[in-house]
Amino acid sequence: MTTAASVACGISPMRGARTSIVTSVAPAVTISASWVRAPARRLTAALGELPEAKVAAHPECPSEILEKSDFIGSTSAIIQWCAKSDARDIIVVTESGVARSLRHVAPGKNFHFIANEQCNCSECPYMKRNTLEKLRDSLLTLTPRVELSGDIIARALVPLERMLAVTAR
Repeated sequence: MTTAASVACGISPMRGARTSIVTSVAPAVTISASWVRAPARRLTAALGELPEAKVAAHPECPSEILEKSDFIGSTSAIIQWCAKSDARDIIVVTESGVARSLRHVAPGKNFHFIANEQCNCSECPYMKRNTLEKLRDSLLTLTPRVELSGDIIARALVPLERMLAVTAR
């Protein structure tokens, strides 16, 4: 793994584990680990700050992130891997809502989330509005209806197939 310097801008102790926010060269961003556009240079910078840390990433991350990862898997697989890993510091590159579960299954470990330059996807208020009840209702009524062009469907299929391939291993 490549390393470079970074700046930890916040550490918040919770239930025996620490969660840090690594911002490196970005403007102030609250929390974040964006599996949509997590920049590889921030990961490289975080690894410079935490050279012993292991990296767990979601398969939808860009290839530059995946190449630097010690583990690639679904959110639930990341949680399981982090619990079993002997690493004390783990950089997690996925939706930051996973932090609560990680603190629960591995209270003695430190989890670090990478800030994103493009948006704060890991703290997306729209993601937080999704509930099981809303999902159930939308499946029952098929509303709201979202229609996509064939081009968008084809492009969206790429990360889905990548995720399924990783899960099948």
